[in-house]
Amino acid sequence: MVIFVLGSKIAASSTLPLLETVQLIELAEVFERMDALFTLLLFLGLIIKMVAFFNGP
Repeated sequence: MVIFVLGSKIAASSTLPLLETVQLIELAEVFERMDALFTLLLFLGLIIKMVAFFNGP
């Protein structure tokens, strides 16, 4: 999916191609900078996974 949005050259040379794809999203010219929200969701998911791992059986 990332290759279709960014192209093969940019997707291959990018460190975080999914983050660059999220930066291209524009919704009704109001929500343009969604990369901060996406990064927050990634960290929140990481914290949930770590808590589940350490509290698991």
